[in-house]
Amino acid sequence: MSKKRTHRLKLTHSLAVAAVILLVGTVSGCTSTGSSTTASPSTQSATVAPAGDTTAMCAEFTKIAAGAGSASNSADPTTKEGWDLKVAATTLFVDAAPAEWQVVAQTYLGIVEDREALLAGYGYPLITDLPADVRSAFIADHTAAQGEANTFIAYAKDACGVG
Repeated sequence: MSKKRTHRLKLTHSLAVAAVILLVGTVSGCTSTGSSTTASPSTQSATVAPAGDTTAMCAEFTKIAAGAGSASNSADPTTKEGWDLKVAATTLFVDAAPAEWQVVAQTYLGIVEDREALLAGYGYPLITDLPADVRSAFIADHTAAQGEANTFIAYAKDACGVG
């Protein structure tokens, strides 16, 4: 494998690690602040909730939190099928976010998708089973986006009374 491809795989895998940390923070109550980045408008759904409406978002967020706390821990899937379900659930949650939170919510979705891509390259292991340098590189590459996404998770926890 070329050095460039190896570096790209390590970078992709590092991104997934940061997303895992974000999701775990979603359930465990971890929050932080950081720099902001913007999400691609092409990933934004047309089914965005009106400003201030959290009903649908909270319904989806509650499902995600319940899954992360379950015996099967859907927050940390180890198969392609599990990740497909996780990305689909996260997409519903993000799409249901109020309009004023869409840019930040899309950043969160991007981190989850990046993490899935990283783990796919390694056969969907647990994040803790990735090489330490891969996890560290992912986290370093996603620090700003993670900080932004954490503000959305903190908002959702507060708005939905979860965590």
